[in-house]
Amino acid sequence: MKSFRQSVFAQQRAVDELSAQETANRKDLADVTIELQIISKDANKFTSEVDIASRNLAKMQETLNRLDRTRSTTPSILSTHRQQVVDTLKYLCCSMDKQKMWLHNSRDRKDIAMNLVFNLVTQQDAANSIEIAKNMRRDSSSMNGIALLTMVFLPGTFTSLKHYVGASTYQALSLQQLVQPWLSQTLETVYDRRAFTIDMSKADGIEKRRGHPYLSGNFAPIQTVLPLTPCSYTGTIPDDLAGGEYVRNGGNPVTNEALGRDAHWFDGDGMLSGVLFRRSEKTGEIQPEFANQYILTDVYITSKTSPRLKTPILPSIATLVNPLSTLVTIILRIFRTIALVILSHLPGSQQAIKKISVANTAFYYHDGRALATCESGPPMRIELPGLGTVGWYNGKSAEGERHHNQEAGPVFGGSGIFGWMREWATAHPRIDPNTKELILYHSTFVPPYINYSIVKSAYSLARGKDIQSSTHILNRPVPGIASAKMMHDFGVSKTHTIIMDLPLSLDPLNLAKNKPVVAYDPTSRSRFGVFPRYQPQDIRWFETNPCCIFHTANSWNSITKRGSSCFDMESVNMLCCRLTSAALVFSAGHLAAPQPVYNIPADQQEEEQCRLYYYQFELSNNTSENTIVHQWALAAIPFEFPTLRDSLCMSAAKYIYGCSVTGTTFGASLGRAVKINSLVKMDVETLIAKGKRDPPTPIRGCVDRRDINTIAASHDTNDPIKVFMMPEGWYTQEARFVPRANNTSEDDGWLLAYVFDESSQLSADGEPKTEAKSELWIIDAKNMTDVVAKIRLPQRVPYGLHGNWISEQEIQGQRPIERLRSTPSAKAVTNDMSFGWRTWMASRRALEAFLE
Repeated sequence: MKSFRQSVFAQQRAVDELSAQETANRKDLADVTIELQIISKDANKFTSEVDIASRNLAKMQETLNRLDRTRSTTPSILSTHRQQVVDTLKYLCCSMDKQKMWLHNSRDRKDIAMNLVFNLVTQQDAANSIEIAKNMRRDSSSMNGIALLTMVFLPGTFTSLKHYVGASTYQALSLQQLVQPWLSQTLETVYDRRAFTIDMSKADGIEKRRGHPYLSGNFAPIQTVLPLTPCSYTGTIPDDLAGGEYVRNGGNPVTNEALGRDAHWFDGDGMLSGVLFRRSEKTGEIQPEFANQYILTDVYITSKTSPRLKTPILPSIATLVNPLSTLVTIILRIFRTIALVILSHLPGSQQAIKKISVANTAFYYHDGRALATCESGPPMRIELPGLGTVGWYNGKSAEGERHHNQEAGPVFGGSGIFGWMREWATAHPRIDPNTKELILYHSTFVPPYINYSIVKSAYSLARGKDIQSSTHILNRPVPGIASAKMMHDFGVSKTHTIIMDLPLSLDPLNLAKNKPVVAYDPTSRSRFGVFPRYQPQDIRWFETNPCCIFHTANSWNSITKRGSSCFDMESVNMLCCRLTSAALVFSAGHLAAPQPVYNIPADQQEEEQCRLYYYQFELSNNTSENTIVHQWALAAIPFEFPTLRDSLCMSAAKYIYGCSVTGTTFGASLGRAVKINSLVKMDVETLIAKGKRDPPTPIRGCVDRRDINTIAASHDTNDPIKVFMMPEGWYTQEARFVPRANNTSEDDGWLLAYVFDESSQLSADGEPKTEAKSELWIIDAKNMTDVVAKIRLPQRVPYGLHGNWISEQEIQGQRPIERLRSTPSAKAVTNDMSFGWRTWMASRRALEAFLE
């Protein structure tokens, strides 16, 4: 009997071992299946895109034949180029047929490979093979259905194009001019897809090779979050930093499994990375501590609690700006987002998506609140120094604060059907260093397109300052803007505000004109609206050549003597980082900038550049004479991410600090990412004075024409431009100026910046090592030479966007909070096990899988 029991137990153990092995095999099979499903979807998508392009070429040929039949009424220019167009179309059709043949053959080979893998892995379990085959057929059917909808509803290329450029222009342009740039980019995209391969050499499974420059290297997101953790350092940490914290914001997608997706540098869930300089109460020594935390937005929480999602909830900016994105592609991406938002409000959800902001752009402190910002929603309050998420700020209070929503009065957005849209706030508000007012605007898709707000602080009201108004200015319309624009920043002086209406649109209505949602028009004009701080209705518009401006450095008022006249002329001045095209918007999404359809006027043609630029707007008494007195660059070197001493914001500051690059511009070429390898200090007071004494050519002119290497090699102590070059292989991020406590000059202080050594922290394939770490450098801002301290962080900090310095006094002066946001665990939210509930949850899971 005993031996029998032992035999039974032995058999049971064997069965258990086989069961465990079977479970492991099923898990491995599931992992392989998921990756192969991704491959299948990508192949179907690319094939359908090429098929659509091929059909559009056929339509073009038909149109050409129709024009030929009526050539007696055809403009002469079209007749002249007809043979050239015919040859071009034949060549393009031949090329497209080759691409179709390659894709179809590739898809057939993929199907054979998938079947082989399934047969090899699942030959011991026929039931598993049958179930997997069913799932593959279901997913393939879904993707084919989407492709079919794309084919059916894609608007005719020529019809849309004719509507976009106008009938007269359409007739005057040759077909080759219209077709060749578009199709060249199409073929380039196809070749890029061919280069996107599968690396099966990984021992731990199948992993897609990262091909996107903003998802690889030190741009790659990091999923490890740390509480305040002590750091080692070398050098001497200045006492001026004791008790304060440097915090930097940036996009870090939590849903990052589909590495072949559209992606953009400006995408991703907000992640804060901070270094607290903790002061020891016993010894007085400073101990740096690093922390990084995701900002718990509605979108982040939903993504985190929806493990079936493989791509981010929100459409990528790259999809919206890509000229090759079809109308149906964009609509499907938007509908997917809408469906996921609606689903988040239904039973079974952990978090309802009420705001679509990912709060990933910048970081500010105002009136006892630290705020993370992004222009697709209101600011999000953050608790310091731990970087916990408090809640959305509505202009009056924040979720998680005491007495939230208990005070009467207006808030961001106001009432009405579009109130939710008007609560979107700029990612770059301004805080007046004297009045402590928070000044910001709200950009929307509906008229009047720009609204304007000023939030007073308890600080300024308690001191009884007379600021012309005892109440907030919220949601006040700014007149004069005709369409929705991508407006990222603005200028604010002590008395005036500057709104920029540039030819970079962000308008869903562009789809009806066969244009991307985000589009740049180099034939249009740039307009600057200047108005008194509290009277946006008195705006005055100044026009000049087209450009893109994503960041302003400073704005201030000045009084100018008018020759021998007895009266003074008031002006508003602005320093900004001016780009001559929107190339950065495209390159940051791994896209080639489209070539303009129209001929750009000769007086508006400029070389590709991004420079620190000076505007002076004269405010004469005659409102019909709006004159830009000066408009030229201070230096020829690339310049972005400007910063200055906070106390001199809105005043005539002498020094502006920023970032630069060597050998390229901030609109990096396709396939490469923008990496900052130098910090720059400009004596703007000296350069502006020099430019006024000997004015450069308006618009295109430049005061200092040296390149960055020449400036870096200069040993002139009086040089108005100084450069801090990173060591070979090292790259930096935006720097932040912190003044010395007992400073003797405006530039007496420190620059704080995260840096990364790619030469030692990246592997041979360009990906970050598991143990890769970043550093925080403290640089002498006066001599731009000495690194006084290097703080070794416990992990790397991906290249991000904007940061800020929060002083010890500000951290201690935070408003009290009642609770922090948290991420609920991804488990059932109810114990209801009824048939109806189970049916709903099964349907919900199926929908989530479809929308993955």
